[in-house]
Amino acid sequence: MKENKTFVALCTESFTSNHAAICSVAMVKVVNSVVVQEFHSLVRPVAGKGNMLDTFLSVFGGNKYANAPEFPEVLRLMEAFAGSCKIVVYDEKEIVRVRRNCRFFAVESSNLLTNEFLDICRMPGEELEELCECYGIKLKADCCLLDKTRACAGLYMKVGQTHRLPSDELCDGLEPFSMRKENLYNLLPDDEVTDRNTIFYHKHIFISGIFSRYPDINVLLSKLHKFGAINLFSFSYTADMVILGEGADRSVLGRLRQESNVQMLTEIALYDILDDIERR
Repeated sequence: MKENKTFVALCTESFTSNHAAICSVAMVKVVNSVVVQEFHSLVRPVAGKGNMLDTFLSVFGGNKYANAPEFPEVLRLMEAFAGSCKIVVYDEKEIVRVRRNCRFFAVESSNLLTNEFLDICRMPGEELEELCECYGIKLKADCCLLDKTRACAGLYMKVGQTHRLPSDELCDGLEPFSMRKENLYNLLPDDEVTDRNTIFYHKHIFISGIFSRYPDINVLLSKLHKFGAINLFSFSYTADMVILGEGADRSVLGRLRQESNVQMLTEIALYDILDDIERR
């Protein structure tokens, strides 16, 4: 018997790795394999967190984000839209982002997170665009979040699920990788810098990915901070250096090819430099 394809596809978008940085949400409802409803909302970034809101708005879109609702209000709309439907995501990190935003805004419970979550069957590391091309689903390189969510819905109907996602366990398991401390993004006064004679001193540095030596990313950020680095929330034209770990954002790699003046360090190269500094 063919499975009844009734579900809601969910995609979120964030310009930074900060746990409270969801800036856009899109959902597509499918009933008996037919798209019946769509939902999209921008999400206003959080003010008062190291001037994150001002930076975000100046770089990524101005008043359209400033006038958008904050996450708790959008969450209520998401709950009403999804109802009791199972929720399909392309990447399990979608549910991690949603739960972390709930925690950040002190939302103690959400009906959305009691729904059944499924992810789409794919090869490890396979991007949404790659799988869409494989199954003949058109997805432009500069497509909007709602287009990606439609593609996610189409893929689920063609490919099916990998497994159910236990939202609580998933979020707790990945928690060390993204609760970044805001104070590590401010330049230290020179009298607090432990070593000024490094390549990190007074350099704007963006970090992307996971680092085996630093499962808590704050440890790495703190080390660079004490060398006088200016850690960046997101990659921008101000970056002097980008450090790439496992699973680094592919969009950053694409932009690096166009920015010849930005120094790039791999995870192994970073460890070699840090080891040399410690041996002095």
